[in-house]
Amino acid sequence: MADCSLTRRISPDVIAGYFRLLPFKTDAHFYEAHLSAIQGSTQTHARLSRPHAYARRSGRHSCASCQGPRPARCLTPPRTLRRAQRLRGASVAAALREGRKRRGARLRVSARPNSLDLARIALVVPKRHLPRAVDRNRAKRVIREAFRLNQYALAGLDVVVRLDTSTRDHPLAHEEVVEVLHAVRHA
Repeated sequence: MADCSLTRRISPDVIAGYFRLLPFKTDAHFYEAHLSAIQGSTQTHARLSRPHAYARRSGRHSCASCQGPRPARCLTPPRTLRRAQRLRGASVAAALREGRKRRGARLRVSARPNSLDLARIALVVPKRHLPRAVDRNRAKRVIREAFRLNQYALAGLDVVVRLDTSTRDHPLAHEEVVEVLHAVRHA
């Protein structure tokens, strides 16, 4: 009787009764089980995960639910800029060479009709006019935003916007860009 092995011969009826208590289903067609002789059968299996295993986690996020009512989609088309609206390579050269040109106080705009039903844009902001990258990026953001808001008025055009003089002392205004873009459209 010195054998303290945890493995012992158990009848299939006892095994079937034990497995009914466990939270998962399994076959009770084997005759040996690794059961502790010390622990009672009411203790759940230590390796089974439970949603309340971690006291700090509640299982749900404490932030607002993402599955509430959604806002209605507006009837106007979206005003985002897509990748297809970037003008590149030979199209930029053709727009500069053959396009209608308009000049503002600090901008030059060239526009050429394209075969698409959307407007495309290219920006030229030289380093000699704005040596700091922060200033160049701000000028490009202002031009891009003015183009984005007026893209449906410019549909069917390839537009190249070039910064002509420095804007360091007086930043580029949104209205200034819109004025030049409308002038090139109606020319």
